[in-house]
Amino acid sequence: MPDKNETLNLQGVYNTLYNATTRPDFKFAVSRYFVDEWVPVLGPSLAWLIVGLRQQCFWNKRRNWCIVDKATLAAETGLDKRTIERLLKKPISRWFVLDITHRYRYRHQLGKKVRDKNRYHLLLDEPLSPRHQMGLAQLLQTVTPTSNDRLGAALAAVETLVNMPHLTDKISVTQSNPKNLTPLSVPALVQQAAGFNLETHLHDERAAKFDRLCAQLHNLIVQPNKIYVGWQYYRLKWVPLLGHALAWLIIYLRRHCYWDESSGELRDTYTGYKKELAAAIGQTTRNLANIMNNPHLPLFFTILNPADGRNKPTRFRIRLVDEPLTPEDQQKTAASLRQQLQGQIYASDPETGQLNLFPLFGQTSTRQNFAYGKISENMPSSDPKNRRVGPAASEILPQHDAQNTGKIAATTPKDSLIPQNEYQIQKQQIPPVAAQSNGLLTLLNDLGVQEPTKSRLLANPNISVAKIGAWYLYAETQPGLFDPRSYVIKRLLADDPPPEEFLAFARLTDDTWQLFESAVQSLRAGHPPQAEIPPDLIEAFISWTNVYTELNPDDVRRLLNLPPQLFDLAPDSDKPLNAELADGVRLWQAALNELQLQMARQTFNAWLRQTEVYQYSNYHFVINAKTKFAQDWLEKRLAGTIQRTLEKVAGAPVTVEFTVVD
Repeated sequence: MPDKNETLNLQGVYNTLYNATTRPDFKFAVSRYFVDEWVPVLGPSLAWLIVGLRQQCFWNKRRNWCIVDKATLAAETGLDKRTIERLLKKPISRWFVLDITHRYRYRHQLGKKVRDKNRYHLLLDEPLSPRHQMGLAQLLQTVTPTSNDRLGAALAAVETLVNMPHLTDKISVTQSNPKNLTPLSVPALVQQAAGFNLETHLHDERAAKFDRLCAQLHNLIVQPNKIYVGWQYYRLKWVPLLGHALAWLIIYLRRHCYWDESSGELRDTYTGYKKELAAAIGQTTRNLANIMNNPHLPLFFTILNPADGRNKPTRFRIRLVDEPLTPEDQQKTAASLRQQLQGQIYASDPETGQLNLFPLFGQTSTRQNFAYGKISENMPSSDPKNRRVGPAASEILPQHDAQNTGKIAATTPKDSLIPQNEYQIQKQQIPPVAAQSNGLLTLLNDLGVQEPTKSRLLANPNISVAKIGAWYLYAETQPGLFDPRSYVIKRLLADDPPPEEFLAFARLTDDTWQLFESAVQSLRAGHPPQAEIPPDLIEAFISWTNVYTELNPDDVRRLLNLPPQLFDLAPDSDKPLNAELADGVRLWQAALNELQLQMARQTFNAWLRQTEVYQYSNYHFVINAKTKFAQDWLEKRLAGTIQRTLEKVAGAPVTVEFTVVD
């Protein structure tokens, strides 16, 4: 039996050679504010240098200083020593590198002191960017009241800004940054605007409240809780190979995407203009074109629709789940595999040479199927248009289960790239809507819901079989959602109402689904359906074809001998419109016409088609999203796109607010 005082030496190991090479648990963090605001100002090279210095501070027991030699910085950032010295002499670097102390040591061979490692004192909190500092100073001048009580006036001004909606938009000035701008903190800006010195009020009880409000105001602008977490393997190995500008571009694209490891939700596409991308990394459009000629670029993202003109957006698909191996590590890994596997052939992509290490160890990768090498053209697309049923793919048309209502009985194509366990999820059966009293319990059991989640759902009076079926049908249509069951359970626990059209789909009978499927086959052939669709199901059928097929709703109406439905966004005719609100409705309709061209039809129909202008004044839009769930989705997913489109249509800065009006 070992002695109680005996020390155990434990060493962690990786179960795959890929993890042993990339060390995915070894990460670095950078705030979104730094990516969005500071990278264009600092430039790509200086930005990576500051990230490297901050990482050294983190390893130095998270202090705000570090001692490191230039050779180490050069190796980590891909910069030479002279470039590091030149970058640190820039005035803008003083916003982050507060002080550099040159250290010396005595060398007996030379008989004199020589330069040793430098000591760098850094600011670890994100300072306000120059444009935000200038904008906040201007806004403070307007909101600070005139009073003999300077501290009281400062408190009133800060409280006003803390409660002000869309504060970041109001302080984002567009004028050029002066070169001699002095970095100031939020308390310093407030003291400057109110005309007082906090040191003379240290004994005042309100001084602590002033510090607390200033910290709250700084956090509202900087939002330190929003960060990008990347692998150190990317920073240490890939940044020197990609170049600093392209490395920041990849992080910028990833920062606009989303991946939830627990639920499998993956949204890996981004649409934007090249001019915006160039500005985001502090480059010109011409430099961006040269940067994107890097031979390693296809390992990180691909361009889905190359823009022919300058005013057309480009759509990207970005790699999110893991990092590719560098060419050097590819060779080392290949040599190691040859030795360990004694000549067995290792799997590799013949086009890119990227290794697929998981099959060698008899393991099934749970990563996305483009985790290694070039993205396959046959992979399941995250674009809703590509997930729809094509004209020649009638065999995978959503088949309704003859014994179960409200569910697509998915058929597994033999050449499908989706893992079999995901098809097992898709084949989960949803019982009929007209279920018995125990139908809800049976449905939850079929979905594999365990305790205590099952009891929580059964205790909720708002949970019904139709609601579960609607959420499941909706989840199956969402791009990049590889685990619909987990997504449905999350929505049910949050008690979110499903979209109305999917709730209607879940209530359709077996015969109705079969009628819709046969009608689609006839419509594809260019003639009306053989079996007449009942009048009360016409709108449901048009909505169904819009979700599950590529057919145009107007074409469907024409083949059914129905008048085309005009897309009218104006409020009800019995509601009088004032001139200002009418202008808002006109701008919103023009913006929706633009948005309809920018996104998939399914996304537009689900979240934007039913919206309307509730209030409008001085380029401030209050949009009625109809449901709370739609409001949350618009605020979290589409707010930026909507605001940019409105500003393009209106020709002026706008603000957008979403609400729900019964």
